[in-house]
Amino acid sequence: MIVDKDLLMSGDLDGNVRIWDTRQDCESKNSKPIFTFQMLTNYERFKAPSNKYNLRVKWIFKKMPVECIFKWGNDLPIIITTSKCHSRICVWDMRLINAHEKSYLACSRPMTYATYEGKISGSKTDIVRDDNSIFVSCGDGRIYRYEINSLYRGLYANKVGKDRPEVIELPKELVSDNHSYSNIDISPDGKYLITSNPRAVTAVLSLGHRPKLCASLIPNHTSPVLFNYFSPQDFKVQF
Repeated sequence: MIVDKDLLMSGDLDGNVRIWDTRQDCESKNSKPIFTFQMLTNYERFKAPSNKYNLRVKWIFKKMPVECIFKWGNDLPIIITTSKCHSRICVWDMRLINAHEKSYLACSRPMTYATYEGKISGSKTDIVRDDNSIFVSCGDGRIYRYEINSLYRGLYANKVGKDRPEVIELPKELVSDNHSYSNIDISPDGKYLITSNPRAVTAVLSLGHRPKLCASLIPNHTSPVLFNYFSPQDFKVQF
């Protein structure tokens, strides 16, 4: 759930994201969302055929409970959602509305999507951004970096060749079957990425052409490291 000015965005178990106007009486029993980003079971897109025949490709979107909602910003009005049930992120353009939908609500379908190779297995997902990229973590010991312009243009949807996301591998000594890294945060200057999980080592990565581990912290096992209490804003890397 996120709040943007007078709007509240909530993700539901059906994979939809509903938008509520906080200026309205939300306590009323008749209160309804003003907009819905609708995850349909069947989502159709057209693929350029390799021959003279027209080929229609149908992508099946199963119901994916929303785990994380991320709004890019006013410069590019899109939201991105992840799910615990599938290694796919969905991209929604807040400017696109399907007026023909048979519903009392205005709604929109996902404009594109991207996938990553990590295994979900019920782990928490998380998303952060810098000026040019988003970073997605799903608890498999890896962090996936998507270039935002390529993501917006749908280039990651085919998942081939150079369109694959960059994979940031954590050191093997920090990754085990019992420690699934999912929480991530980024420093205000965009130079450092930090990832952690309760009862596991906190890793601090320096971002650049080749991200690398620059520090690690061992938390008190009785006090799990959560970003509610630990933030890169209060962290300085000593060399």
